[in-house]
Amino acid sequence: MFVTKRFINRLKNYLVSIDLELTNSLTKNDLKERTHDLLPLASNATDVNRLAVDFRYFSARFRRIMKVLNEPHYKIYQDTTASDLIKFTSENESIGSIVITNFIERRFRHYQLFYSEPRRVISIKPSKSYFSLSEYAVYKVKNTIFGFDVYQNNELRYSYKYSSKKNNVTFSTKGTLLIEKMDDTYYIKDSTRFDDQTLGSFTIKTHLSPGFSFSKVYTNEQEELVTIIALGANLSINAKEIQKNAAA
Repeated sequence: MFVTKRFINRLKNYLVSIDLELTNSLTKNDLKERTHDLLPLASNATDVNRLAVDFRYFSARFRRIMKVLNEPHYKIYQDTTASDLIKFTSENESIGSIVITNFIERRFRHYQLFYSEPRRVISIKPSKSYFSLSEYAVYKVKNTIFGFDVYQNNELRYSYKYSSKKNNVTFSTKGTLLIEKMDDTYYIKDSTRFDDQTLGSFTIKTHLSPGFSFSKVYTNEQEELVTIIALGANLSINAKEIQKNAAA
């Protein structure tokens, strides 16, 4: 088990980014808890991706991290200047933000939701092809051939159709709750309202590895519904990408 200078540089950047010190008391659980705390605070999907990748990388090499405490590796670590750090938004800018990802557990249909306020993590997996935030949730979502359906109290409420042209993914619906895309952000709007207030918004990054993705969600109203719609969009895009890769 070799410890290279490249490994030490990467470790220094990672620990400085997540504000942890390299000591004998450092544990794998420290890495996990700190990563869970910071995921909703990442400033963009690229940083979210890197945070999760580094967490998985160093969790799998924790014994090597402990070797860095030994001389002369520790001297190199101390002399190394951290650079190319992951950037996080302020607490205030991240209020109401949620990160949805299946990358931490590395299973296509097992997702985790990381909430910024209050700080909490929810793990969800399908039950009879439906996803919901809890056993008692009002809303649930199901992926379909054409997109995804949202159910309220077990009754179909919203149905969205997936469309992709030149890698521009959009969702259409005949209902009153619209998903409008502007640049890389999807906005959820109620067409029956006369103001410009959105229920929330989300972004999706899927070019990690086949079937794995991140969504960052901001909610203004109806947090559960907005989160379920963002998860449905994530599921739909992932399903299409898996099909595309299987056919290639």
